[in-house]
Amino acid sequence: MSAFPNLAHVIASEVQDIPTLHQVAWKVLKTISDKRSTAQELEKLISRDQALTARILRVANSAFLGNDKQVLRVSEAITGLGNERLRSLVLSACIDGVSPSRSMKNKSIWDHALAVGLAADFLAVECSYADHEGAFVAGLMHDIGKLILDSHMPDQYQEVLDLVYNENLGFAAAERRVIGFDHTEIGTLVAKSWNLPPVLQEVVQMHHRPLAASLDRDLCAIVSLADGVCVKYGIGPSKRPDLDLSSLDACGVLGLNPARLADLAGRLFVRLGEDKRMFGLN
Repeated sequence: MSAFPNLAHVIASEVQDIPTLHQVAWKVLKTISDKRSTAQELEKLISRDQALTARILRVANSAFLGNDKQVLRVSEAITGLGNERLRSLVLSACIDGVSPSRSMKNKSIWDHALAVGLAADFLAVECSYADHEGAFVAGLMHDIGKLILDSHMPDQYQEVLDLVYNENLGFAAAERRVIGFDHTEIGTLVAKSWNLPPVLQEVVQMHHRPLAASLDRDLCAIVSLADGVCVKYGIGPSKRPDLDLSSLDACGVLGLNPARLADLAGRLFVRLGEDKRMFGLN
Protein backbone atom coordinates (compact mmCIF):
# COMPACT_ATOMS: atom_id res chain seq x y z
CA MET A 1 0.00 0.00 0.00
CA SER A 2 2.57 2.59 1.06
CA ALA A 3 5.73 3.10 3.07
CA PHE A 4 3.61 3.46 6.19
CA PRO A 5 1.00 0.67 5.99
CA ASN A 6 1.02 0.05 9.73
CA LEU A 7 -0.01 3.63 10.54
CA ALA A 8 -2.80 3.50 7.96
CA HIS A 9 -4.11 0.24 9.42
CA VAL A 10 -3.90 1.61 12.98
CA ILE A 11 -5.94 4.68 12.03
CA ALA A 12 -8.45 2.57 10.10
CA SER A 13 -8.93 0.27 13.09
CA GLU A 14 -9.74 3.27 15.29
CA VAL A 15 -12.23 4.96 12.99
CA GLN A 16 -15.82 4.57 14.10
CA ASP A 17 -17.24 7.78 12.70
CA ILE A 18 -16.10 10.96 10.97
CA PRO A 19 -17.25 14.50 11.79
CA THR A 20 -20.43 15.86 10.30
CA LEU A 21 -21.56 19.48 10.14
CA HIS A 22 -23.73 20.61 13.05
CA GLN A 23 -26.16 22.45 10.75
CA VAL A 24 -26.92 19.33 8.76
CA ALA A 25 -27.23 16.98 11.73
CA TRP A 26 -29.53 19.27 13.68
CA LYS A 27 -31.80 19.83 10.69
CA VAL A 28 -32.04 16.07 10.13
CA LEU A 29 -32.85 15.55 13.80
CA LYS A 30 -35.60 18.17 13.62
CA THR A 31 -37.04 16.51 10.51
CA ILE A 32 -37.09 13.07 12.17
CA SER A 33 -39.04 14.56 15.08
CA ASP A 34 -41.59 16.25 12.81
CA LYS A 35 -44.46 13.83 12.24
CA ARG A 36 -45.46 15.76 9.11
CA SER A 37 -42.10 15.12 7.41
CA THR A 38 -41.74 12.44 4.75
CA ALA A 39 -39.14 9.75 4.20
CA GLN A 40 -38.14 11.53 0.99
CA GLU A 41 -37.42 14.77 2.89
CA LEU A 42 -35.32 12.86 5.39
CA GLU A 43 -33.38 11.07 2.66
CA LYS A 44 -32.63 14.35 0.89
CA LEU A 45 -31.24 15.91 4.05
CA ILE A 46 -29.12 12.95 5.14
CA SER A 47 -27.69 12.36 1.69
CA ARG A 48 -26.33 15.90 1.56
CA ASP A 49 -23.72 15.19 4.22
CA GLN A 50 -20.74 12.93 3.55
CA ALA A 51 -20.03 12.03 7.17
CA LEU A 52 -23.65 11.46 8.16
CA THR A 53 -24.20 9.26 5.11
CA ALA A 54 -21.06 7.29 6.01
CA ARG A 55 -22.23 6.83 9.59
CA ILE A 56 -25.66 5.58 8.55
CA LEU A 57 -24.33 3.27 5.83
CA ARG A 58 -21.79 1.83 8.26
CA VAL A 59 -24.49 0.85 10.74
CA ALA A 60 -26.90 -0.29 8.03
CA ASN A 61 -24.21 -2.64 6.67
CA SER A 62 -23.11 -3.94 10.06
CA ALA A 63 -23.86 -7.42 11.36
CA PHE A 64 -25.94 -5.78 14.08
CA LEU A 65 -28.95 -5.53 11.76
CA GLY A 66 -28.62 -9.15 10.67
CA ASN A 67 -29.11 -8.16 7.05
CA ASP A 68 -27.33 -10.22 4.40
CA LYS A 69 -27.99 -7.64 1.68
CA GLN A 70 -25.44 -4.85 1.41
CA VAL A 71 -26.91 -1.37 1.44
CA LEU A 72 -25.69 1.36 -0.90
CA ARG A 73 -28.74 3.65 -1.06
CA VAL A 74 -29.59 6.03 1.77
CA SER A 75 -33.30 5.31 1.33
CA GLU A 76 -32.69 1.60 2.05
CA ALA A 77 -30.60 2.43 5.10
CA ILE A 78 -33.32 4.68 6.52
CA THR A 79 -35.93 1.94 6.10
CA GLY A 80 -33.70 -0.71 7.65
CA LEU A 81 -32.70 1.40 10.65
CA GLY A 82 -36.08 2.82 11.61
CA ASN A 83 -36.72 6.22 13.18
CA GLU A 84 -35.55 5.47 16.71
CA ARG A 85 -32.16 4.08 15.76
CA LEU A 86 -31.79 6.79 13.13
CA ARG A 87 -32.54 9.46 15.72
CA SER A 88 -29.83 8.05 18.02
CA LEU A 89 -27.28 8.05 15.21
CA VAL A 90 -28.02 11.62 14.21
CA LEU A 91 -28.04 12.81 17.82
CA SER A 92 -24.59 11.30 18.33
CA ALA A 93 -23.47 13.14 15.19
CA CYS A 94 -24.79 16.39 16.68
CA ILE A 95 -22.83 15.75 19.88
CA ASP A 96 -19.62 14.68 18.14
CA GLY A 97 -19.83 17.37 15.48
CA VAL A 98 -16.86 19.41 14.41
CA SER A 99 -14.90 21.80 16.58
CA PRO A 100 -15.12 25.52 15.73
CA SER A 101 -11.40 25.60 14.92
CA ARG A 102 -11.85 23.00 12.19
CA SER A 103 -15.33 23.85 10.94
CA MET A 104 -14.24 25.92 7.93
CA LYS A 105 -11.75 23.28 6.83
CA ASN A 106 -14.41 20.59 7.05
CA LYS A 107 -16.91 22.85 5.32
CA SER A 108 -14.60 23.17 2.32
CA ILE A 109 -14.24 19.38 2.11
CA TRP A 110 -18.03 19.07 2.59
CA ASP A 111 -18.67 21.53 -0.27
CA HIS A 112 -16.52 19.43 -2.58
CA ALA A 113 -18.06 16.10 -1.52
CA LEU A 114 -21.62 17.37 -1.99
CA ALA A 115 -20.75 18.96 -5.34
CA VAL A 116 -19.15 15.74 -6.62
CA GLY A 117 -22.24 13.82 -5.53
CA LEU A 118 -24.52 16.22 -7.39
CA ALA A 119 -22.27 16.22 -10.46
CA ALA A 120 -22.18 12.41 -10.43
CA ASP A 121 -25.99 12.40 -10.36
CA PHE A 122 -26.09 14.75 -13.38
CA LEU A 123 -23.50 12.65 -15.22
CA ALA A 124 -25.43 9.45 -14.51
CA VAL A 125 -28.40 10.98 -16.33
CA GLU A 126 -26.16 12.20 -19.15
CA CYS A 127 -24.64 8.72 -19.59
CA SER A 128 -27.88 6.79 -19.07
CA TYR A 129 -26.38 5.12 -16.00
CA ALA A 130 -29.33 3.44 -14.31
CA ASP A 131 -28.55 3.93 -10.60
CA HIS A 132 -28.67 7.70 -10.10
CA GLU A 133 -28.93 7.49 -6.33
CA GLY A 134 -25.99 5.10 -6.18
CA ALA A 135 -23.95 7.51 -8.31
CA PHE A 136 -24.82 10.38 -5.99
CA VAL A 137 -23.82 8.40 -2.89
CA ALA A 138 -20.58 7.24 -4.53
CA GLY A 139 -19.70 10.83 -5.44
CA LEU A 140 -20.55 12.04 -1.96
CA MET A 141 -18.42 9.34 -0.32
CA HIS A 142 -15.42 9.28 -2.67
CA ASP A 143 -13.18 11.40 -0.43
CA ILE A 144 -14.05 10.02 3.03
CA GLY A 145 -10.33 9.43 3.48
CA LYS A 146 -9.76 13.19 3.66
CA LEU A 147 -12.14 13.61 6.59
CA ILE A 148 -10.59 10.60 8.31
CA LEU A 149 -7.08 12.02 7.99
CA ASP A 150 -8.19 15.50 9.05
CA SER A 151 -10.01 14.07 12.06
CA HIS A 152 -7.16 11.83 13.23
CA MET A 153 -4.12 13.87 12.14
CA PRO A 154 -5.28 17.52 12.16
CA ASP A 155 -1.83 19.11 12.41
CA GLN A 156 -0.36 17.02 9.61
CA TYR A 157 -3.45 17.56 7.51
CA GLN A 158 -3.10 21.30 7.86
CA GLU A 159 0.35 20.85 6.30
CA VAL A 160 -1.32 18.94 3.48
CA LEU A 161 -3.78 21.77 2.90
CA ASP A 162 -0.95 24.30 2.93
CA LEU A 163 0.77 22.37 0.14
CA VAL A 164 -2.48 22.14 -1.83
CA TYR A 165 -3.22 25.86 -1.48
CA ASN A 166 0.27 27.32 -1.69
CA GLU A 167 2.14 24.96 -4.02
CA ASN A 168 -0.76 23.85 -6.20
CA LEU A 169 0.00 20.23 -5.33
CA GLY A 170 -2.72 17.62 -5.69
CA PHE A 171 -4.19 16.18 -2.50
CA ALA A 172 -2.87 12.64 -2.99
CA ALA A 173 0.68 13.86 -3.69
CA ALA A 174 0.58 16.28 -0.74
CA GLU A 175 -0.77 13.56 1.58
CA ARG A 176 1.94 11.11 0.56
CA ARG A 177 4.62 13.77 1.10
CA VAL A 178 3.42 14.70 4.60
CA ILE A 179 1.82 11.49 5.90
CA GLY A 180 3.21 8.70 3.74
CA PHE A 181 -0.09 7.47 2.28
CA ASP A 182 -3.10 9.16 0.71
CA HIS A 183 -6.83 9.53 1.26
CA THR A 184 -7.74 6.76 -1.18
CA GLU A 185 -5.68 4.23 0.79
CA ILE A 186 -7.05 5.05 4.24
CA GLY A 187 -10.55 5.55 2.83
CA THR A 188 -10.50 2.09 1.25
CA LEU A 189 -9.33 0.46 4.50
CA VAL A 190 -12.16 2.11 6.42
CA ALA A 191 -14.77 1.35 3.74
CA LYS A 192 -13.77 -2.32 3.95
CA SER A 193 -13.82 -2.35 7.75
CA TRP A 194 -17.31 -0.83 7.67
CA ASN A 195 -18.45 -3.54 5.23
CA LEU A 196 -19.62 -0.97 2.70
CA PRO A 197 -20.66 -2.40 -0.70
CA PRO A 198 -17.69 -3.45 -2.89
CA VAL A 199 -18.63 -0.99 -5.65
CA LEU A 200 -18.43 1.84 -3.12
CA GLN A 201 -15.09 0.57 -1.84
CA GLU A 202 -13.87 0.55 -5.44
CA VAL A 203 -14.93 4.15 -6.03
CA VAL A 204 -13.14 5.28 -2.86
CA GLN A 205 -9.99 3.49 -4.02
CA MET A 206 -10.07 4.08 -7.77
CA HIS A 207 -11.74 7.45 -8.39
CA HIS A 208 -8.38 8.86 -9.55
CA ARG A 209 -7.71 5.74 -11.65
CA PRO A 210 -11.02 4.73 -13.24
CA LEU A 211 -9.33 2.57 -15.89
CA ALA A 212 -8.15 0.26 -13.08
CA ALA A 213 -11.71 -0.36 -11.85
CA SER A 214 -13.05 -3.85 -12.40
CA LEU A 215 -16.43 -4.01 -10.62
CA ASP A 216 -18.09 -0.92 -12.12
CA ARG A 217 -15.80 1.10 -14.37
CA ASP A 218 -18.63 3.39 -15.48
CA LEU A 219 -19.44 4.35 -11.90
CA CYS A 220 -15.77 5.04 -11.12
CA ALA A 221 -15.51 7.10 -14.29
CA ILE A 222 -18.64 9.07 -13.42
CA VAL A 223 -17.26 9.96 -9.98
CA SER A 224 -13.79 10.65 -11.39
CA LEU A 225 -15.16 13.05 -14.00
CA ALA A 226 -17.50 14.68 -11.46
CA ASP A 227 -14.45 15.24 -9.25
CA GLY A 228 -12.59 16.75 -12.22
CA VAL A 229 -15.46 19.15 -12.96
CA CYS A 230 -15.48 20.35 -9.34
CA VAL A 231 -11.69 20.79 -9.26
CA LYS A 232 -11.73 22.73 -12.55
CA TYR A 233 -14.39 25.12 -11.29
CA GLY A 234 -12.94 25.46 -7.80
CA ILE A 235 -15.65 23.82 -5.72
CA GLY A 236 -13.77 22.79 -2.59
CA PRO A 237 -10.14 23.22 -1.54
CA SER A 238 -8.62 22.59 -4.99
CA LYS A 239 -8.93 24.79 -8.08
CA ARG A 240 -7.38 24.07 -11.49
CA PRO A 241 -9.10 26.25 -14.09
CA ASP A 242 -6.63 25.08 -16.73
CA LEU A 243 -7.68 21.42 -16.32
CA ASP A 244 -8.64 19.92 -19.68
CA LEU A 245 -11.57 17.65 -18.81
CA SER A 246 -11.45 15.99 -22.22
CA SER A 247 -7.97 14.67 -21.40
CA LEU A 248 -9.19 12.74 -18.38
CA ASP A 249 -9.47 8.96 -18.68
CA ALA A 250 -12.99 9.17 -17.32
CA CYS A 251 -14.16 11.31 -20.21
CA GLY A 252 -12.95 8.66 -22.65
CA VAL A 253 -14.63 5.85 -20.72
CA LEU A 254 -17.97 7.65 -20.73
CA GLY A 255 -17.70 8.98 -24.29
CA LEU A 256 -19.00 12.41 -23.30
CA ASN A 257 -18.83 15.56 -25.37
CA PRO A 258 -16.66 17.95 -23.31
CA ALA A 259 -18.85 20.88 -24.34
CA ARG A 260 -21.70 19.34 -22.35
CA LEU A 261 -19.59 19.51 -19.20
CA ALA A 262 -19.64 23.32 -19.15
CA ASP A 263 -23.43 23.22 -19.17
CA LEU A 264 -23.33 20.64 -16.38
CA ALA A 265 -21.08 22.92 -14.31
CA GLY A 266 -23.57 25.76 -14.66
CA ARG A 267 -26.42 23.57 -13.43
CA LEU A 268 -24.19 22.27 -10.66
CA PHE A 269 -23.55 25.75 -9.24
CA VAL A 270 -27.29 26.45 -9.17
CA ARG A 271 -28.13 23.14 -7.46
CA LEU A 272 -25.26 23.42 -4.98
CA GLY A 273 -26.40 26.90 -4.03
CA GLU A 274 -29.93 25.64 -3.41
CA ASP A 275 -28.70 22.81 -1.20
CA LYS A 276 -26.40 25.08 0.81
CA ARG A 277 -29.21 27.55 1.38
CA MET A 278 -31.28 24.68 2.76
CA PHE A 279 -28.75 24.38 5.61
CA GLY A 280 -27.91 28.09 5.91
CA LEU A 281 -24.37 27.44 4.69
CA ASN A 282 -24.08 30.08 1.94
